[in-house]
Parts: sequence; C-alpha cells; structure tokens
Amino acid sequence: MLRITDERIKIMTELFKSMRFVKMFCWESVFENKIYRIRKQEMIQLALRSFIDCIHSFLSNTYVGLTFLLIYGTMWNFNIYFDTRFYAIAFMLLSHVEYSIMVFFTEGIRSFAKFMAAQKRIQAFLLFDESERDRRLLSISSMETQSNGHRTTYEMNNEEKYLATTPAKGFSEVECNVKHAQWEQNAVFSLKNIIFHAHPGDLICIIGPVGSGKSSLLQTLTGEIAFFDGKVRLRGSFCYVPQEPWIFSSTVKKNIIFGKNYDGHLFRQVIRAAALEADLALLPNGVNTMVGDQGVMLSGGQKARVNMARALYRDADIYLLDDPLSAVDAKVSKQLFERSIKTYLGDKICILVTHQIQFLESATKIVVLENGGMIEMGTYAELLSTSKKFRCLLENINQQEEQEHVELTTDNQERKLTRCVTFSEYDHENELLIYPSNCEIKEEGSVKWYTYIEYLRAGIGSVFGILLLILVFGFREIATVFYSWWLAKWSEDEGHRHQNLTNCSNMMNEKTYMIRSMNDEEWEQYGDNRFYVNCGIGFIVFVLTFLRVIAMKLICLNSGRVLHNRMFRRLLRSPISFFDLNPVGRILNRFTKDIAVIDEHLPLTFFEFLECMFQVVGTLALVSWLNRWALIPSVIGIIFMCYIRHRYARCSRDLKRLDGISRSPIYSYLTSTIHGLKVIRSYHAEKTCLSEFFTHLDDNTRANYLLLTTVRWAAIRFDWTVLFFIAVVTALALIVRIIGQQFSAADIALTLSYSLYLMGLLQWTIRFVTSGTFSNHI
Repeated sequence: MLRITDERIKIMTELFKSMRFVKMFCWESVFENKIYRIRKQEMIQLALRSFIDCIHSFLSNTYVGLTFLLIYGTMWNFNIYFDTRFYAIAFMLLSHVEYSIMVFFTEGIRSFAKFMAAQKRIQAFLLFDESERDRRLLSISSMETQSNGHRTTYEMNNEEKYLATTPAKGFSEVECNVKHAQWEQNAVFSLKNIIFHAHPGDLICIIGPVGSGKSSLLQTLTGEIAFFDGKVRLRGSFCYVPQEPWIFSSTVKKNIIFGKNYDGHLFRQVIRAAALEADLALLPNGVNTMVGDQGVMLSGGQKARVNMARALYRDADIYLLDDPLSAVDAKVSKQLFERSIKTYLGDKICILVTHQIQFLESATKIVVLENGGMIEMGTYAELLSTSKKFRCLLENINQQEEQEHVELTTDNQERKLTRCVTFSEYDHENELLIYPSNCEIKEEGSVKWYTYIEYLRAGIGSVFGILLLILVFGFREIATVFYSWWLAKWSEDEGHRHQNLTNCSNMMNEKTYMIRSMNDEEWEQYGDNRFYVNCGIGFIVFVLTFLRVIAMKLICLNSGRVLHNRMFRRLLRSPISFFDLNPVGRILNRFTKDIAVIDEHLPLTFFEFLECMFQVVGTLALVSWLNRWALIPSVIGIIFMCYIRHRYARCSRDLKRLDGISRSPIYSYLTSTIHGLKVIRSYHAEKTCLSEFFTHLDDNTRANYLLLTTVRWAAIRFDWTVLFFIAVVTALALIVRIIGQQFSAADIALTLSYSLYLMGLLQWTIRFVTSGTFSNHI
C-alpha cells in the first residue's frame, strides 16, 4: 500500500509543480483519471486492511460478553457455585483484560508493524550510494569547504581519488582533463576527452548542439557526476548557476544573500550588476517582496537575474554558469553580460555555457562539444578561420535563436499584459497576490456539527442512512446493558439458592423464598431458561455488533474515497492564482497527512467516538435506574468534567490546528530543497538549509509537545473527578443498603461496576472528543 501511496503522491507533486502546462493543454481530465485509477488500487488495499480491523473490532467489542457466556455456561453445566461477588470481580477483571489485550496490545502490534515498514523504507534510503561530491566531502571532513575566507582545493584523478589543500589567498585555477565521466557506471551517455585550463580573468565559453554534454560538464566540475578516469582540479571556492533558476519561498533579499551576512554596499552592487533595479521598483515591497513557492511571483527573466545576483553575492573564485542569459530578452541579456560577467566577474574564472553567439568574441577560450566529447577549442577568431564545424554550428545556433526570438516576443507580450493586470492599482486582488505565501490562515472556534454530518453523508449519501446507523448503535447498547443486567440477576439468584438459610432467614424476601422452595428439577429448569435467554441476548448483541462494525468501515471507506476525489477534482479546476499563492508543500500536506488521517485514523476514531457516546448514555441510564441516588454524584461528576473540558478544549483545538499549519512549511521547504540541491551543494549551504529546516521542524515539534502536555493537564483533573465519583457512589450504595431500602446485591454489584466503568468511559470520551483525536482529526 505504501508503494501505491508513494506513486500517487509522486504524480501529484509533478502535477502541482506543472499546473500551468496542465491548464494550458487542458490535461485536467487526463491526470484526474490517472489519479483515480491509482486511488482505486489504494482503496482496495485499504479495504483489505479494514477487513482485518473489522475482525479485531468485533472481537474486542464482544470479548466480555462471549467470555461471560462461556464461563457461566460452563459453571452452570458443572454445577459450580457463582454469585454477585463473582460477577462483580469477573466484570472488573474482564474489562481490564479487554483494554489491556484487545485494545492496547493490538494497537502496539499495529504501531510496531508500521514502525518496521517505515524503518525498512528509511534504511533503504540511507543505504543509497553517496554522490561523488559527498564522498569527496566525507574524505576531507576534517576541513571546512569554505569558512572564514579560506579557499579549498578539490582534486580528483584516477590514481589518487580526492585531495584537499588550502591554496594561497587570492590564487585560483581550474584544470579539467576529463577522460571518462557519466552519471552511472553503465550509462549510455558519457563525457570523454575534455581538456582545458583556466586562470583568474579567463572566460571559457562552452557551446555545442542540444544534448552534447554542456550542462553535464559543469556538473562534473562540481562533483555531481561520477568521475571514472582523468583529472579535475578546482583551486578556490566556486558557485554553480543552473540553467533552470532555483528560487525558494521567501523574500527577494533572502534569495540573494542565501544565508550570508547582509552587506548593504555589496548588495547594492549586486543588484545593479544583475540589472534588477527596475524590477525591484515594480515589486510591491521591493527586496522584501515574497516571491512565493518556486518564485511564482516573478517572471522567468526575473528569476534568472535573482539567481545570478545570488551567485554574485557569494564572491567566489570560480563561477560555473549554465546558460543564465537564455531566460532574458536580448537587451537585458547584453546588459547582464556586460555588467555581471565581463565587469563584475572580470577578475574571476568564468565557465559559461551559452547559445548566444554574440558573446563568443569576448571569450578567452571556446570549447566546442559534440556527443559528450570536445571536438574544438580556441579563441573565436581562431575557430572561425580554421574550423568548418564551428562555422556550421554558429549557423545552426543563429537559426535556432531567430526562431526562439519570435516565440519569445509573443510570450513577452502576453507576460506584459499579465503583469499589467496583476499589479494594477485598480486590481482588487492585488492584496492577495502579495500575501505572504508561507502564511496559512488558522481557523478559529470549535468544529461545527455540520462537519461531522457531512463526513457521514459523504459515506452514506443521505440523512436517512445516518439515522439508521444511529439506531443500530442504540439498539446494540440497549442489548448490551440488558445482557449485563440479566447476568447480574442470574448471579443473584444463584447466591440466594446456595446461601445459608439460618443466617439469612430474616432477610429472605418473596423472590428468595421462591428460589429456596424449588426442588432440584425445577431449579435446573429455571437455570436452563436463564441460560437460554442469556444466549439469545448474546446472539442479538453479536449480530448488532457485527452490523455496526461492518457499516462503519464501509461508510468510512466510502467517505475517504469521496472526499479525496472531491478535493482533487475541485483543486484541478481552481484558478492558477491559487497555486501561485499556496506552496506545493502546503497542498501536498492535504493529500499526504490529511488523507492518511481520513483513511487510517478517522474511521477508527469516529467508530470509537460513537461507541463511547452510546456507552456513556447507556451506562448512565442503567446506574440511575438501579439507584436514583447515584444521579447526584453522576451529575456533579459530569459538571466537573465538562468544566475541565471547557477550560482546555479551545487550547487543544488551536494547538492541533497549529500543528497542522506548522507541518506544511516542512513539506514545502523539503520539496524546494530537493529541487535546488545542486545549487545548495555548490554554494556549500548545507548547514544553512539544515538550520532552516530544523527551525521549521522545531516549530512543529513545539506545537505537538504543547498538545501532549495539555492532554496530560486535563487527564490529571479527570482522574481526580473519577476518584471522587467512585467514593461517593460507594458510600451511597452502603448507606442505602444499611437503611433497609430494597437494594439487592446484584444492584449494588451493577452500580459499583458500571459507576467505575462510567467515569473511566466518560473521561476517555471527553478527552477523545476534545483532545488530539476525534475533533482534531476532523
């Protein structure tokens, strides 16, 4: 089942990240059907698991009754003496065993099975091979890659795998002699025979047709691609600028400084070099504008320039630029090249992958790649005069640029129109568009009863079905209470039959006299009738329990299916602005954690909620019927518990909602980090990202811990109330018995047994409804 769930979440992640393309090509129905097919397979696995849960629920709900039936039947058949004392003790012990074995032990087994499954999945992930760069960093773990202004050299060759030294300050060098490098050992594509050197002030341009290995070469230099033969040496710190800009959900300023200390003078220089002044003037809050998940508030060109500004702010020695000029128009491209690459990075080593031939004349060297290998290298003038392949490649690139220019012009016109509408001062949704994307609104107040009814209606389809379900629960509880009362009366009759007539003659009433006057044959017939009635009531209890368990499982399964499909269908048809304002992690949180709650936790908690509510009503009715004086402590106990519930219910709900809200940034940040992993590694920002991730994790942990302590606070006060109630009920039972009122031993046994059971059950129900279980799952 976990494999199927992973497949569903994987497709949803790709879908939500590419929602613009999906809506552009009207692929909503295609992905909707695909997700529905996977969800159907997931529901089949859930149904199989629910079948096992049904067996467990049936046994746990009929355990006490079935055990009493077997014990009393055996004792009656073999003429073994039993009375109300035996019934009271047996009821207490069986109730304790029921919760210890049928509830807590089985829940422990279920949790252990989930732990083992999670442990295997985590272990398989942790046993993956380390990347080439990770191996290199592990081999030099005693040295920091970049700290306090030091520069570290990474060297790799086929004889001596990884070396690290600290060169003289201000000295940098790139030595590339790639003989064989590829992603995997048996991969089809590989880099081979690429040789060049670079020193400070050099601009190395890498060109070639699509798929020739330009981006792979840069990733080989950063250590992301496995290196099998040759030699690569990077002396000095380096920065990698990917072809696809990576922007995380924060402000423009934080995206640029990226964990470094803020330097106002350097920041202004970087903004000017990256040609961002005009763009920042258009943004509502300037550099403090939230850019949204993956930079959805920025255009493609703005993302590329923010990405470039981040690299410039690092002040590295070596810059690996993977075609950063392709996402901007010709004017901005020229401005960016002149300001950033030629001027600002004039004394640095720049290795630039590009398709824009107008900048090749400024290159110190040009490396021409084809099919993963270097076919030409030299200056622009040398290659233009001596290489026919170079001239043909320039012609092909020029034709491709002209075609892309036509498409880009149309796209820019549409983008300008979109931006005019988006940032218009008359746009009533402008405030929403600049709303912080990492701020999730927390609902206030209690969960409305309408929510519970809608959950049941999603599984049943009508209010009549809900009423029928309530009737099944009600009749089952009536039958259970009558079953216990019948056993208690049978135990009392057995006690009257075997008690000492001399000691009890003064206390003998009419019923006791009738039982004592029966001969053995009449008494045996009387006991048989008691046993047969007991079997009949037990059979009714078992049937109603089975119907109740099956009905709840089917309803909850159908509710999960309907709610998932309804939520996904409406989400697919939401406007694109919804996906701009809400990070992917927040949306995925609804389809991971929340759907898991609906599928796995909510069916069990909803069933236990209804069961507890009916048991409380049935037990309270029985205790009040047996001894009307027990109503006084019952009402007092309920008032105290409701007061405690009122004190902490709102706090518990808010903490649970805060727990859900604080979990969304974890998913969002994790998704964004994986997307920009190459950039993070090249910037040596692993510690910064880990610190930020742990901050989000700590926020969620604090909310969770406060929720647990709140529950413990209420539990202690519930225990005090229960002890008070039991003491008062016991004292009242003894007083009523002493003053001579008609209060039989069976009534006393039932009153004490069910009073203890009532307060424990009421405590569990109130905690269940208001703490971290039922209402919080809803």
